[in-house]
Amino acid sequence: MADLLMSDLRPDELEPDVSLFADGLGLDSIDAVELVVAVEKEFGVRVAEEGGDTRALRSLNTLLDAIEGHAVRVDTTLAAPRIRHSVGVCALPKVRVLELRGPDAWAQIEAALPVRLGLRDGDACETLLLDSGQHAVTWVRILCIEDRFLLLSEGDGLLDALRAVGAQPERAPLAVLAVDGPFAWEVLNARDVPLFGLRTDGDEVCVQCPQTGEFGYLLVLPESAAPARLAALTLGAEGLGGGAVSVDERDNATLQSFRFVPRWMAGRLPEELQLSWAVEGGRPPAERRIVGFRCDRVLPSGTGLTLDGAEVGVVLVIQPFGWDEGFFGVALLPVEVAHPGQRLLGRGDQGEVELRTVSAPMVRPRSRGVNRHVHSWATADQVPPAAVLV
Repeated sequence: MADLLMSDLRPDELEPDVSLFADGLGLDSIDAVELVVAVEKEFGVRVAEEGGDTRALRSLNTLLDAIEGHAVRVDTTLAAPRIRHSVGVCALPKVRVLELRGPDAWAQIEAALPVRLGLRDGDACETLLLDSGQHAVTWVRILCIEDRFLLLSEGDGLLDALRAVGAQPERAPLAVLAVDGPFAWEVLNARDVPLFGLRTDGDEVCVQCPQTGEFGYLLVLPESAAPARLAALTLGAEGLGGGAVSVDERDNATLQSFRFVPRWMAGRLPEELQLSWAVEGGRPPAERRIVGFRCDRVLPSGTGLTLDGAEVGVVLVIQPFGWDEGFFGVALLPVEVAHPGQRLLGRGDQGEVELRTVSAPMVRPRSRGVNRHVHSWATADQVPPAAVLV
């Protein structure tokens, strides 16, 4: 608990009734956000809601009481209501940034990736990194900035692929922050961040990235400046009914929008992932493809699925919906049955579970109802909420 409270005191020096804020342990509003997120991750409970009852945060005793039985149990991979309702902010520590310069950079990128670059200064594009078997490894975002390219991806696969074609990319000392939600643009506007396309402001780059289906932006900036920028953006998001979210929550919202999430979908052909548009070259049609589903009970990833008694596919990933009942996920099925309206069966720990395949995306983003020339957080009551479509 001392670690969660970010205190220099030893556990036996913590007074159980001392205030966590002000003249007590001296936590501020940003510390409070980090504490709530840390408690969720460590104990699986939510001790306070944005704009709701925060009595659990009065002292160490009230916090312990909440953890022991007075809080709502949650799963740390629940959908992100802040992203759907207002705005969520998080750092993306797994995203690496490579920098490539020189007259051969363009050709080297095209040799390493299944993409034909059509970029000019200030443009960005997306593609997949494929392995030797043409299976998806991770997602790659390519930013063209003056005489250099910045390439964003998870892991070291892209670095190895570029070196294999003779390129010498540099690992840039840059961090990546994500700001997502129907009012994400308002948080950035208040801090004079250019919003449209790919924009640079000194050492900071902002690029649009609607990965969750809502308005979304990635900020690429020096690692030394990232903590202060993250704190300022989180504080701004709190003023709009949002705040910090975890990477798990962002990935969950991305999956609801039927977008590619590397940790759950890597190892599949682009055609199976319905991502043929993201890669160049003639490719044979897929025999299988992914489809979304809903169900009432959880099934382990990898569970086999049957249709009319015959085995037809497998569950790739399943997650709790969070702000709606039940679970949702993605299954890999033969093309002839990979469409909405199928009733499939999978066997879990508590017997058979029925899955219903559904259309993608699984939510109607709130951002669809936001006109940035008309709406703001002050008039948010005029914007319909996000809704489950299945």
